[in-house]
Amino acid sequence: FFFFFFFQAEDGIRDAQESRGLGDVYKRQVSTQSTGGQNPNGMATSPDKVLLPAAVTPSRYEISLDADFSAFTFAGDETITVEVSEATSEISLHVLEISISEASYTPEGGDEAAPELIIFNPKLQTVTFKFENELAVGAGKLRIKFDGLLNNKMAGFYRSNYTDMNGETQIMASTQFEALDARRAFPCWDEPAVKAIFSVELVVPASLVALSNMPELEAGCISPTKRRYKFADTPKMSSYLLAWCVGDFDFLQQQTCRGVVVRVYTPPGCMDQGRFALDVACRSLDFYEDYFGIEYPLAKLDMIAIPEFAAGAMENWGLVTYRTVDLLIDAATASSSQKQRVCSVVTHELAHQWFGNLVTMEWWDDLWLNEGFAAWMQNFAADHLFPEWKLWEQFIHTDQGSALKLDALRSSHPIQVPIKHASEVEQVFDLISYNKGASVIRMIHAMLGPEPFQKGLSAYLKKHAYSNTATSDLWAAWDEAQKDAAGDAEVPVTVSEAMSGWTTQMGFPLISVKEEDPMQGKVTLEQSWFIADGSDKTEEEAAKLWCFPLFVATAEGVQTVYFKEKTLTIDVPPGSWYKLNAGQHVPCRAFYAPGQLQLLKSAVQSKALSAEDRVGLLSDCMACSKAGMLDLGDLMELLAEFSEEENYTVWATIESQLMGLTPLLQNAQYSQYPGFANFVRALTGPAAQKYGWDQKPDEGHVDKMLRALLIRLQAKFPSPEIFQEAAKRFGAFVADPSYPGLPAEYRVPVYSIMLRESGPQAGQKVFADLMTIFKRSSTHPERLQVLKSLGYGASKELKDRALGFAVSADVKLQDIMYAIYSVSGSGPAGAQLCWTWFRTNFEDLKLRASASMGIMGHVVRACTDMFVSNERAGEVEAFFKEHPLPACERKIAQVLEGIRSNSSFVEAMMGGKLSQDGFFDLLVGLYLDKATTRERAESAHNEMDDLLG
Repeated sequence: FFFFFFFQAEDGIRDAQESRGLGDVYKRQVSTQSTGGQNPNGMATSPDKVLLPAAVTPSRYEISLDADFSAFTFAGDETITVEVSEATSEISLHVLEISISEASYTPEGGDEAAPELIIFNPKLQTVTFKFENELAVGAGKLRIKFDGLLNNKMAGFYRSNYTDMNGETQIMASTQFEALDARRAFPCWDEPAVKAIFSVELVVPASLVALSNMPELEAGCISPTKRRYKFADTPKMSSYLLAWCVGDFDFLQQQTCRGVVVRVYTPPGCMDQGRFALDVACRSLDFYEDYFGIEYPLAKLDMIAIPEFAAGAMENWGLVTYRTVDLLIDAATASSSQKQRVCSVVTHELAHQWFGNLVTMEWWDDLWLNEGFAAWMQNFAADHLFPEWKLWEQFIHTDQGSALKLDALRSSHPIQVPIKHASEVEQVFDLISYNKGASVIRMIHAMLGPEPFQKGLSAYLKKHAYSNTATSDLWAAWDEAQKDAAGDAEVPVTVSEAMSGWTTQMGFPLISVKEEDPMQGKVTLEQSWFIADGSDKTEEEAAKLWCFPLFVATAEGVQTVYFKEKTLTIDVPPGSWYKLNAGQHVPCRAFYAPGQLQLLKSAVQSKALSAEDRVGLLSDCMACSKAGMLDLGDLMELLAEFSEEENYTVWATIESQLMGLTPLLQNAQYSQYPGFANFVRALTGPAAQKYGWDQKPDEGHVDKMLRALLIRLQAKFPSPEIFQEAAKRFGAFVADPSYPGLPAEYRVPVYSIMLRESGPQAGQKVFADLMTIFKRSSTHPERLQVLKSLGYGASKELKDRALGFAVSADVKLQDIMYAIYSVSGSGPAGAQLCWTWFRTNFEDLKLRASASMGIMGHVVRACTDMFVSNERAGEVEAFFKEHPLPACERKIAQVLEGIRSNSSFVEAMMGGKLSQDGFFDLLVGLYLDKATTRERAESAHNEMDDLLG
């Protein structure tokens, strides 16, 4: 998976199955008494997980499906080669929304036998075949004939709609099986450790093409209206990696250096939009083969754009499926961020071809082995392909920053989550498994160094190819590589010793100064569990420890020590600055007392701190301010030092903090909000003037991203001149879609400022113009630009129209949250409107997203996340107690904790420096007004404190 949408089966499965007339073969067993090592529902039980019984396991599936695109159904016939390892009279498999018309079992050298009962359990999503006599130990074949639904839920074997070049609606069908939806397409052992070989045959409408994981062996018409495709056997793999697609496609292809054929399949007429992704894929495969020391195991790699797709992409072995926006772009007009997104999604999914497909986690509690590694590797590979993008700088702000924000909540979870029932995994396709996992991998890379890291990784993949592993297997491989690299020297800390605490306990450490002797250069550091709201800890919580390498930057260089105990004493240059966690290699926070923070300002001014460390310093200060450890006014003073900043990622961190503070100040009805807005304009002024609105001939990738960022900030805090410039460019673009003065980089802020600043009446015309742009757009990213801005209208009527459009037939379910986010993000009135709308339309929204609870989770967050009061938190909590969403429980808990944390932050903020009259006027005068600013010496003394008295 790329990104973290996930699925849950809807209620009423039993009713759906019963209504299809299963007749005498359907008998639902209701007893729950336990019998031996399994319960009567056909599920093996253990203290830590619920699995199918191990007495019968598959080695090969031969699957034939006949798809009916008129009735939206399919008929299936499968023969499964199994091994009976112990005496049993039952065979249990997973099924969901499948009806079974016929089944039989034939032991090797024996007679065929039909089951006396076929028992469905919709709750556990299983079918059990009960035979009159015990099955002989040994090999045999289970044959099942079945029927299923070609659904529209973006799960299992499902259909998508798209508009062709003639403006007509067409249908294609594709699969999405991770985590638990292969069972929607065929009865199977739907568990990652139960690997098998798959042979697939598809019968489809004669005018359409069928694709699967493996190359086509044969294809031919079997009637005037039907064509049959037969595909080569897959490698031994997990059920969730099987895939097929049926439709009318164009494709373009290229070969890797070793001759692997790579193709990008698109809807007709969109072929050229796949060229960028194709180039990235070929170069990535070459890079991965060299880096892992293992050839890509298949003969071909297909990548295909799916019009309706709940996730970002899916790593099906040899047939990778993508949301259209994550594969297809017009490279000539796409923004830098769009190119980065496509590149990152492709490198993520292709990393999975080794890490996840070749070697797979044993069970879902080690999901992070798949996703955390791929999230790290996507940056590693993309940085190799495009070093000028400076992706590792961006990683600190985006991936690691988002992981730390979530993991600072008490409602977070460890990277390794105990999963008893597979359905629980749907809640851990999140930033912890992906981005914290990637951050831990990055820490290991810094700890080991490039060569031992690569050697251990390659050894791990070679040792466990075509099998399953646990986290400890990866640690063992790196321990061995670390030992080999050290030779006769002692290894200070092994990977296993350091990393077990990072994956098995939630949260991360805060590094703070316990004692300091500035004259001697001795600093004693202390580690403790960092909690977002700074709430008190129990004795047990206060004792939590992590083991990690600590990199300390000073004016003299960087030193490395290992932090293994509660405290650690380091040596630093007397009386000078030091930066903890240099390079931000460790996912943690560092707290600096005001005096040391003042000294660090000189390192900011001189750029003695790397971009990564400037990002880290700002991020740590914001987190500590929210936790009540640092006055927000001190952070504002630090921000004022960055007016001459030119690094994109540092500016992205500044933007994130300013945009994050805006709704808090607005909701608090902060009396000095105009002063805050003026501060933002003064801070961004020099960079905004330098970069302007128009691209310059010698600009690079990140320069374009920085210009877009600065325009976003100016659009959020506009001057009359900014609005006039935006209006001029918007009008020209509405009149002429080829107008070059409104590039994709900054259309969203221009659309937003036009809606917000035009007023209720003129805003009606702007809204109509945006609808015109939406309907004339030829690419999905262009339509998303409209959706992301549509909620910024200046009246309730316009915001209501945006919410109505979000759930209209013009917007696919996968995109429903974008317009909703734009309404809630437009200000306090928009946030309240979204919450009211959500409650009014709750049952309809729940029904629409029934099989895609990840999308429902985004809608929940969009309609609640902007609140900042305990009163609102109580209101949200009460609603979900009355209207529970089990698959979103963790997300709802995180939202509630975030609202309450923000409430505490606002209260502390209003009691600090920001409450003093004229704070931002003084700040601008001291730091940003060129007529009054002056040189400041390196000192622990704070001049703002003097001015504030």
